[in-house]
Amino acid sequence: MTPLPREPAHRIENSQLKKLDNEPAFKVIVNKEYWNSAAILFVYHSNRLSKLDHSITHTTRIINSFVKHQFNCESDIIKILEQKPLMRREIIQHYCLMKEIFEGIKKYMLLSVELIQSWHRVLMDHIITNKGQYRAEEIVSENHIFIECQQIPKMMDSLVRQYNEYRAQSKQSPYALAAWLSHSFLCINPFSDGNGRLSRILENYVLFSYGFPCPVSCPTHDHEEYQQALSLADRDFVNGRNTSLLAHVILKNSNSIYNNYLLNKILENEFQ
Repeated sequence: MTPLPREPAHRIENSQLKKLDNEPAFKVIVNKEYWNSAAILFVYHSNRLSKLDHSITHTTRIINSFVKHQFNCESDIIKILEQKPLMRREIIQHYCLMKEIFEGIKKYMLLSVELIQSWHRVLMDHIITNKGQYRAEEIVSENHIFIECQQIPKMMDSLVRQYNEYRAQSKQSPYALAAWLSHSFLCINPFSDGNGRLSRILENYVLFSYGFPCPVSCPTHDHEEYQQALSLADRDFVNGRNTSLLAHVILKNSNSIYNNYLLNKILENEFQ
């Protein structure tokens, strides 16, 4: 089994990436209403990328109802699951995990295998039976054979160790590191389901650790570019993991959600 390529994220050289890394997005604190709206967009687009056909209308209504009634994700979620419980869990648990990571980022700065497994349990609770447990079967997609399941524990240990080493370095691009972690996790594909959704949550985990103030999603018009970025990274293992395009997608989407916030603030001031 070939080990994961050891390519520090800061080796991704790109002038535009370096320039936009200095944008003031990380210095802005958004209000809770905007944060929730950004989280709704994230959950909707992340589910769509995982081929879960939940409309933006349903996603918005379900999350807003959850927030309005201040349900506790662990003990009270059953109260809003009378109809379409699977769909509601796929939406609410996605939202709950994102909120938990954002609010607890200071205690989550050091990534661990146990932490990733606990996040998977929240995301996939009552959706699959082996939530938080590594898959015990081999997985083949339409055009890819994933690593053997017996290799998963040591590869996940290595992934977490490498991430913590890279994160401790001072000259890291948040976007490059988020792309590296997300794609590396997808390559291992450690769980039987939910890997794509968790990989995008891991992207946001990295951004939150650098102070980004709200979730970053991948809008529908960027879904094709996102898939192309993953394919590019898959193809270039001979020369080292190339996640530069994925880093650009994350960067572009983070700036989009930030610019949307600034536009709203300008409109508020204009029409007071």
